[in-house]
Amino acid sequence: MKKILFVISSLSGGGAEKTLITYLSCFDYKRYKVDLCLINKVGVYLEDVPKEVRLIPLYNDLSSMRTKLEYNLYSRFGLGFLERMRIRKSVDKNYDAIISFCEGRSLKFHSYITDYTKNNITWVHTDMHNNHHSVGKIFSARHELQAYGKMQTIVCVSENAKRQFDKEFPCIKVPKKVIVNPILKDAIVAYRDTDVVKGSFILSGVGRLSTEKAFDRAVRLAVYLKKKGYKFHINIIGDGPFREELNTLINKNDVEDCVSLLGFINPPYRELSCSDIFLNVSKVEAYPLVICEAMCLGIPVIATRTAGSVELLGDKYGLLVEQNDESIFEGVERFMNDERLRNHYHEKALERADSFDVKTIMTEVYSLIG
Repeated sequence: MKKILFVISSLSGGGAEKTLITYLSCFDYKRYKVDLCLINKVGVYLEDVPKEVRLIPLYNDLSSMRTKLEYNLYSRFGLGFLERMRIRKSVDKNYDAIISFCEGRSLKFHSYITDYTKNNITWVHTDMHNNHHSVGKIFSARHELQAYGKMQTIVCVSENAKRQFDKEFPCIKVPKKVIVNPILKDAIVAYRDTDVVKGSFILSGVGRLSTEKAFDRAVRLAVYLKKKGYKFHINIIGDGPFREELNTLINKNDVEDCVSLLGFINPPYRELSCSDIFLNVSKVEAYPLVICEAMCLGIPVIATRTAGSVELLGDKYGLLVEQNDESIFEGVERFMNDERLRNHYHEKALERADSFDVKTIMTEVYSLIG
Protein backbone atom coordinates (compact mmCIF):
# COMPACT_ATOMS: atom_id res chain seq x y z
CA MET A 1 0.00 0.00 0.00
CA LYS A 2 1.41 3.37 -1.03
CA LYS A 3 1.61 6.18 1.48
CA ILE A 4 0.62 9.75 0.55
CA LEU A 5 0.83 13.01 2.49
CA PHE A 6 -1.27 16.06 1.62
CA VAL A 7 -0.32 19.43 3.13
CA ILE A 8 -2.75 22.36 3.27
CA SER A 9 -2.97 25.48 5.42
CA SER A 10 -6.55 24.95 6.64
CA LEU A 11 -9.94 23.63 5.57
CA SER A 12 -11.64 27.00 5.25
CA GLY A 13 -14.45 27.55 2.75
CA GLY A 14 -12.38 28.15 -0.38
CA GLY A 15 -12.35 26.38 -3.72
CA ALA A 16 -8.99 24.67 -3.20
CA GLU A 17 -10.07 23.29 0.18
CA LYS A 18 -13.34 22.04 -1.26
CA THR A 19 -11.50 20.39 -4.15
CA LEU A 20 -9.18 18.60 -1.74
CA ILE A 21 -12.18 17.20 0.13
CA THR A 22 -13.56 15.96 -3.21
CA TYR A 23 -10.26 14.21 -3.99
CA LEU A 24 -10.12 12.64 -0.54
CA SER A 25 -13.70 11.39 -0.85
CA CYS A 26 -12.79 9.63 -4.12
CA PHE A 27 -9.48 8.03 -3.10
CA ASP A 28 -9.00 4.28 -3.32
CA TYR A 29 -8.08 3.50 0.28
CA LYS A 30 -7.40 -0.13 -0.57
CA ARG A 31 -4.38 1.04 -2.57
CA TYR A 32 -3.34 4.19 -0.70
CA LYS A 33 -2.78 5.22 2.91
CA VAL A 34 -3.43 8.96 3.11
CA ASP A 35 -2.26 11.44 5.74
CA LEU A 36 -3.45 15.05 5.79
CA CYS A 37 -1.15 17.59 7.41
CA LEU A 38 -3.35 20.51 8.37
CA ILE A 39 -1.21 23.50 9.32
CA ASN A 40 -4.05 25.23 11.18
CA LYS A 41 -6.76 22.91 12.51
CA VAL A 42 -9.63 25.16 11.49
CA GLY A 43 -12.18 25.28 8.70
CA VAL A 44 -15.72 24.47 7.69
CA TYR A 45 -14.67 21.29 5.88
CA LEU A 46 -13.08 19.59 8.91
CA GLU A 47 -16.06 17.30 9.41
CA ASP A 48 -15.94 16.26 5.74
CA VAL A 49 -12.50 14.64 5.95
CA PRO A 50 -13.04 10.90 5.27
CA LYS A 51 -12.50 8.63 8.28
CA GLU A 52 -9.80 6.72 6.37
CA VAL A 53 -7.57 9.83 6.35
CA ARG A 54 -5.19 10.35 9.26
CA LEU A 55 -5.31 14.00 10.27
CA ILE A 56 -2.05 15.58 11.43
CA PRO A 57 -2.64 19.12 12.76
CA LEU A 58 0.37 21.35 13.37
CA TYR A 59 -1.33 24.22 15.20
CA ASN A 60 -4.45 23.54 17.26
CA ASP A 61 -4.48 26.83 19.15
CA LEU A 62 -3.83 29.86 16.92
CA SER A 63 -3.76 32.18 19.92
CA SER A 64 -1.02 30.37 21.85
CA MET A 65 2.31 32.06 22.51
CA ARG A 66 4.19 29.25 20.73
CA THR A 67 2.09 29.64 17.59
CA LYS A 68 2.54 33.42 17.56
CA LEU A 69 6.28 33.09 18.19
CA GLU A 70 6.80 30.75 15.24
CA TYR A 71 4.70 32.93 12.95
CA ASN A 72 6.48 36.14 13.96
CA LEU A 73 9.96 34.66 13.67
CA TYR A 74 9.28 33.98 10.01
CA SER A 75 7.12 36.98 9.13
CA ARG A 76 9.43 39.53 10.77
CA PHE A 77 12.87 37.97 10.47
CA GLY A 78 12.55 35.24 7.83
CA LEU A 79 13.51 32.56 10.35
CA GLY A 80 11.64 29.31 9.76
CA PHE A 81 13.62 26.85 11.88
CA LEU A 82 10.83 26.40 14.45
CA GLU A 83 8.24 25.83 11.73
CA ARG A 84 10.61 23.37 10.10
CA MET A 85 11.11 21.47 13.37
CA ARG A 86 7.37 21.32 14.00
CA ILE A 87 6.40 19.66 10.72
CA ARG A 88 9.44 17.38 10.65
CA LYS A 89 8.53 16.03 14.10
CA SER A 90 4.82 15.72 13.30
CA VAL A 91 4.73 13.74 10.05
CA ASP A 92 6.29 10.42 9.11
CA LYS A 93 9.69 10.32 7.43
CA ASN A 94 8.91 8.22 4.37
CA TYR A 95 6.15 8.80 1.82
CA ASP A 96 5.65 7.67 -1.74
CA ALA A 97 4.45 11.19 -2.53
CA ILE A 98 3.97 14.48 -0.71
CA ILE A 99 1.48 16.96 -2.15
CA SER A 100 1.11 20.58 -1.05
CA PHE A 101 -2.35 21.34 -2.29
CA CYS A 102 -2.20 25.11 -2.45
CA GLU A 103 0.14 28.03 -2.97
CA GLY A 104 1.70 29.99 -0.13
CA ARG A 105 1.86 28.50 3.35
CA SER A 106 1.04 24.94 2.19
CA LEU A 107 4.03 24.96 -0.16
CA LYS A 108 6.24 26.62 2.45
CA PHE A 109 5.71 23.87 5.02
CA HIS A 110 6.07 21.25 2.28
CA SER A 111 9.49 22.71 1.45
CA TYR A 112 10.69 21.77 4.96
CA ILE A 113 10.15 18.02 4.32
CA THR A 114 11.01 17.47 0.66
CA ASP A 115 13.64 14.92 1.75
CA TYR A 116 10.85 12.72 3.15
CA THR A 117 9.96 11.52 -0.37
CA LYS A 118 11.33 11.26 -3.89
CA ASN A 119 8.07 12.54 -5.35
CA ASN A 120 7.21 16.10 -4.32
CA ILE A 121 4.13 17.60 -6.00
CA THR A 122 2.42 20.95 -5.56
CA TRP A 123 -0.90 22.31 -6.83
CA VAL A 124 -1.51 25.79 -8.27
CA HIS A 125 -5.14 26.92 -8.15
CA THR A 126 -4.85 30.55 -9.20
CA ASP A 127 -3.58 32.93 -11.87
CA MET A 128 -0.17 33.56 -10.31
CA HIS A 129 0.70 36.36 -12.72
CA ASN A 130 -2.34 38.53 -11.96
CA ASN A 131 -2.99 37.26 -8.43
CA HIS A 132 0.37 36.49 -6.86
CA HIS A 133 -1.11 36.39 -3.37
CA SER A 134 1.26 33.85 -1.87
CA VAL A 135 4.22 36.13 -1.13
CA GLY A 136 4.27 38.34 1.93
CA LYS A 137 4.77 37.86 5.64
CA ILE A 138 3.99 34.14 5.48
CA PHE A 139 6.28 33.32 2.54
CA SER A 140 9.25 35.27 1.22
CA ALA A 141 9.76 35.56 -2.56
CA ARG A 142 13.18 33.92 -2.33
CA HIS A 143 11.87 31.01 -0.25
CA GLU A 144 8.93 30.53 -2.64
CA LEU A 145 11.26 30.22 -5.65
CA GLN A 146 13.40 27.70 -3.78
CA ALA A 147 10.31 25.71 -2.77
CA TYR A 148 8.97 25.44 -6.31
CA GLY A 149 12.42 24.40 -7.47
CA LYS A 150 12.36 21.40 -5.10
CA MET A 151 9.23 19.93 -6.68
CA GLN A 152 9.18 17.01 -9.10
CA THR A 153 5.85 18.16 -10.59
CA ILE A 154 3.76 21.34 -10.48
CA VAL A 155 0.06 20.70 -11.13
CA CYS A 156 -2.05 23.56 -12.48
CA VAL A 157 -5.84 23.43 -12.50
CA SER A 158 -6.18 24.90 -15.99
CA GLU A 159 -4.14 25.58 -19.10
CA ASN A 160 -4.32 29.27 -18.33
CA ALA A 161 -3.07 28.78 -14.77
CA LYS A 162 -0.09 26.97 -16.28
CA ARG A 163 0.58 29.77 -18.80
CA GLN A 164 0.32 32.43 -16.12
CA PHE A 165 2.59 30.49 -13.78
CA ASP A 166 5.24 30.26 -16.50
CA LYS A 167 4.88 33.98 -17.14
CA GLU A 168 5.36 34.79 -13.45
CA PHE A 169 8.17 32.24 -12.87
CA PRO A 170 10.06 31.84 -16.19
CA CYS A 171 13.12 30.54 -14.35
CA ILE A 172 11.31 27.52 -12.84
CA LYS A 173 11.86 24.57 -15.17
CA VAL A 174 10.06 21.93 -13.09
CA PRO A 175 7.69 19.78 -15.23
CA LYS A 176 4.10 21.04 -15.14
CA LYS A 177 0.86 19.16 -15.66
CA VAL A 178 -2.73 20.33 -16.02
CA ILE A 179 -5.36 18.44 -14.01
CA VAL A 180 -8.75 20.13 -13.84
CA ASN A 181 -10.69 20.07 -10.58
CA PRO A 182 -13.01 17.08 -10.14
CA ILE A 183 -16.75 17.56 -9.82
CA LEU A 184 -19.11 15.07 -8.18
CA LYS A 185 -21.94 15.82 -10.60
CA ASP A 186 -24.42 13.20 -9.32
CA ALA A 187 -23.99 14.39 -5.73
CA ILE A 188 -24.63 18.00 -6.79
CA VAL A 189 -27.73 17.15 -8.82
CA ALA A 190 -29.15 15.19 -5.87
CA TYR A 191 -29.54 18.48 -3.97
CA ARG A 192 -31.70 20.06 -6.66
CA ASP A 193 -34.85 21.59 -5.15
CA THR A 194 -37.69 20.90 -7.58
CA ASP A 195 -40.50 22.11 -5.29
CA VAL A 196 -39.42 25.71 -4.85
CA VAL A 197 -41.98 28.40 -5.69
CA LYS A 198 -40.28 31.59 -6.83
CA GLY A 199 -41.88 35.00 -6.68
CA SER A 200 -39.13 36.79 -8.58
CA PHE A 201 -36.21 36.28 -10.93
CA ILE A 202 -33.27 34.88 -8.93
CA LEU A 203 -29.61 35.55 -9.64
CA SER A 204 -26.98 33.79 -7.51
CA GLY A 205 -23.27 34.11 -6.95
CA VAL A 206 -21.04 31.87 -4.84
CA GLY A 207 -17.56 32.59 -3.53
CA ARG A 208 -15.35 34.02 -0.85
CA LEU A 209 -16.29 37.58 0.03
CA SER A 210 -12.96 39.10 -0.95
CA THR A 211 -11.93 41.96 -3.23
CA GLU A 212 -10.92 39.77 -6.19
CA LYS A 213 -14.40 38.19 -6.28
CA ALA A 214 -15.84 41.71 -6.75
CA PHE A 215 -19.33 41.13 -5.34
CA ASP A 216 -19.69 44.90 -5.07
CA ARG A 217 -20.49 44.67 -8.78
CA ALA A 218 -23.53 42.53 -7.89
CA VAL A 219 -24.72 45.23 -5.49
CA ARG A 220 -24.41 47.90 -8.19
CA LEU A 221 -26.26 45.54 -10.55
CA ALA A 222 -29.09 45.42 -8.00
CA VAL A 223 -29.24 49.22 -7.91
CA TYR A 224 -29.46 49.31 -11.71
CA LEU A 225 -32.13 46.59 -11.99
CA LYS A 226 -34.24 48.14 -9.23
CA LYS A 227 -34.23 51.51 -10.97
CA LYS A 228 -35.31 49.77 -14.18
CA GLY A 229 -38.27 48.20 -12.40
CA TYR A 230 -37.29 44.52 -12.59
CA LYS A 231 -38.69 42.05 -10.07
CA PHE A 232 -35.61 40.11 -8.95
CA HIS A 233 -33.47 38.92 -6.07
CA ILE A 234 -29.68 38.42 -5.86
CA ASN A 235 -28.36 35.75 -3.48
CA ILE A 236 -24.67 35.87 -2.58
CA ILE A 237 -23.46 32.66 -0.94
CA GLY A 238 -20.14 32.80 0.91
CA ASP A 239 -18.25 34.58 3.64
CA GLY A 240 -15.01 36.48 4.00
CA PRO A 241 -13.30 39.77 4.91
CA PHE A 242 -15.36 41.83 2.42
CA ARG A 243 -18.68 41.00 4.12
CA GLU A 244 -18.94 44.11 6.29
CA GLU A 245 -18.09 46.39 3.38
CA LEU A 246 -20.70 44.65 1.21
CA ASN A 247 -23.33 45.04 3.93
CA THR A 248 -22.56 48.75 4.14
CA LEU A 249 -22.82 49.08 0.36
CA ILE A 250 -26.17 47.24 0.32
CA ASN A 251 -27.62 49.46 3.06
CA LYS A 252 -26.22 52.66 1.59
CA ASN A 253 -27.85 51.95 -1.78
CA ASP A 254 -31.18 50.84 -0.26
CA VAL A 255 -31.19 47.38 -1.89
CA GLU A 256 -31.63 45.28 1.28
CA ASP A 257 -34.92 44.03 -0.15
CA CYS A 258 -33.30 42.54 -3.24
CA VAL A 259 -29.78 41.44 -2.19
CA SER A 260 -29.11 38.78 0.45
CA LEU A 261 -25.76 37.77 1.88
CA LEU A 262 -26.57 34.16 2.80
CA GLY A 263 -23.20 33.40 4.37
CA PHE A 264 -21.26 30.18 3.92
CA ILE A 265 -23.47 27.18 3.12
CA ASN A 266 -22.04 23.67 2.83
CA PRO A 267 -23.09 22.48 0.37
CA PRO A 268 -24.83 25.40 -1.42
CA TYR A 269 -26.49 23.33 -4.16
CA ARG A 270 -30.09 23.38 -2.88
CA GLU A 271 -30.05 27.19 -2.68
CA LEU A 272 -28.16 27.43 -5.96
CA SER A 273 -30.61 25.20 -7.81
CA CYS A 274 -33.34 27.83 -7.37
CA SER A 275 -31.42 30.27 -9.57
CA ASP A 276 -32.50 31.54 -12.97
CA ILE A 277 -28.95 32.83 -13.62
CA PHE A 278 -25.57 32.07 -12.11
CA LEU A 279 -23.49 35.23 -11.88
CA ASN A 280 -19.69 35.22 -11.64
CA VAL A 281 -18.24 38.75 -11.53
CA SER A 282 -14.68 38.01 -10.40
CA LYS A 283 -11.69 40.08 -11.43
CA VAL A 284 -9.40 37.03 -11.48
CA GLU A 285 -10.16 33.30 -11.80
CA ALA A 286 -7.85 30.43 -12.77
CA TYR A 287 -10.52 27.70 -12.83
CA PRO A 288 -13.78 28.75 -11.18
CA LEU A 289 -15.16 25.62 -9.56
CA VAL A 290 -18.45 27.35 -8.77
CA ILE A 291 -19.16 27.79 -12.49
CA CYS A 292 -18.67 24.04 -12.99
CA GLU A 293 -21.08 23.32 -10.14
CA ALA A 294 -23.70 25.71 -11.51
CA MET A 295 -23.47 24.04 -14.92
CA CYS A 296 -24.04 20.63 -13.31
CA LEU A 297 -27.40 22.05 -12.19
CA GLY A 298 -28.11 23.39 -15.68
CA ILE A 299 -28.07 27.03 -14.56
CA PRO A 300 -27.31 29.53 -17.36
CA VAL A 301 -24.01 31.26 -16.59
CA ILE A 302 -22.95 34.87 -17.02
CA ALA A 303 -19.30 35.50 -16.17
CA THR A 304 -16.83 38.33 -16.48
CA ARG A 305 -13.90 37.58 -18.75
CA THR A 306 -11.19 35.98 -16.67
CA ALA A 307 -8.72 33.42 -17.90
CA GLY A 308 -10.61 30.66 -16.09
CA SER A 309 -14.10 31.61 -17.26
CA VAL A 310 -12.94 31.95 -20.87
CA GLU A 311 -11.35 28.49 -20.70
CA LEU A 312 -14.50 26.96 -19.20
CA LEU A 313 -17.17 28.73 -21.23
CA GLY A 314 -15.48 29.77 -24.46
CA ASP A 315 -18.01 31.25 -26.87
CA LYS A 316 -20.35 28.31 -26.44
CA TYR A 317 -21.32 27.30 -22.91
CA GLY A 318 -22.13 30.59 -21.20
CA LEU A 319 -22.31 34.33 -21.72
CA LEU A 320 -19.02 36.16 -21.21
CA VAL A 321 -19.10 39.87 -20.37
CA GLU A 322 -16.36 42.45 -19.97
CA GLN A 323 -14.77 43.61 -16.73
CA ASN A 324 -17.03 46.62 -16.24
CA ASP A 325 -20.47 47.36 -14.81
CA GLU A 326 -22.06 48.36 -18.11
CA SER A 327 -21.22 45.03 -19.77
CA ILE A 328 -22.49 43.09 -16.75
CA PHE A 329 -25.76 45.06 -16.72
CA GLU A 330 -26.26 44.50 -20.44
CA GLY A 331 -25.58 40.75 -20.21
CA VAL A 332 -27.95 40.26 -17.28
CA GLU A 333 -30.70 42.22 -19.01
CA ARG A 334 -30.33 40.06 -22.11
CA PHE A 335 -30.84 36.94 -20.04
CA MET A 336 -33.73 38.36 -18.04
CA ASN A 337 -35.58 39.48 -21.16
CA ASP A 338 -34.97 36.42 -23.34
CA GLU A 339 -36.27 33.07 -22.10
CA ARG A 340 -35.11 31.32 -25.28
CA LEU A 341 -31.55 32.50 -24.62
CA ARG A 342 -31.70 31.19 -21.05
CA ASN A 343 -33.02 27.84 -22.26
CA HIS A 344 -30.21 27.65 -24.81
CA TYR A 345 -27.54 28.18 -22.15
CA HIS A 346 -29.33 25.79 -19.81
CA GLU A 347 -28.79 23.04 -22.38
CA LYS A 348 -25.21 24.12 -23.02
CA ALA A 349 -24.46 24.10 -19.30
CA LEU A 350 -25.62 20.50 -18.99
CA GLU A 351 -23.61 19.58 -22.08
CA ARG A 352 -20.44 21.10 -20.63
CA ALA A 353 -21.03 19.42 -17.26
CA ASP A 354 -20.73 16.01 -18.92
CA SER A 355 -16.99 16.66 -19.35
CA PHE A 356 -16.32 16.87 -15.59
CA ASP A 357 -15.57 13.16 -15.26
CA VAL A 358 -14.20 12.46 -11.78
CA LYS A 359 -13.05 8.92 -12.68
CA THR A 360 -10.82 10.19 -15.50
CA ILE A 361 -9.37 12.89 -13.25
CA MET A 362 -8.63 10.44 -10.44
CA THR A 363 -6.81 8.21 -12.92
CA GLU A 364 -4.56 11.16 -13.78
CA VAL A 365 -3.86 11.78 -10.09
CA TYR A 366 -3.03 8.09 -9.43
CA SER A 367 -0.67 8.13 -12.41
CA LEU A 368 1.05 11.22 -11.03
CA ILE A 369 1.55 9.94 -7.46
CA GLY A 370 2.48 6.41 -8.56
